[in-house]
Amino acid sequence: MLKQNNQTVSYLNPNPKCNYAVFIGKTNAPGITSGANKKGDIIIKYIPKWYMINVDDEVITSGMDDIFPKGIKVGIITSIKELPNTKIATIKPYAKVLSKKNFYLINKDFNKKPL
Repeated sequence: MLKQNNQTVSYLNPNPKCNYAVFIGKTNAPGITSGANKKGDIIIKYIPKWYMINVDDEVITSGMDDIFPKGIKVGIITSIKELPNTKIATIKPYAKVLSKKNFYLINKDFNKKPL
């Protein structure tokens, strides 16, 4: 998120500026989301090469960047591309935010009751 003209601007997953930290699979391999492809699948970059990840591994938010709390389910890996020093994964997201069927509200102050 950022501020423009004193208003908060949020980017949804399909936007390449939508970046947040995630954990992948049982090894909690770290990665950073980086927008989505034309099919709406989320791209995860900067996965260290030495972490073992597999197709069908679940992806969750890591909470390490203070954007989302740890443990929000993001999606499932559908493909993995190995680069010389890192890996890139494509995931099928759980939420279909552009379909207007699923909306989520995150309250960072867990002691307050939701609106």
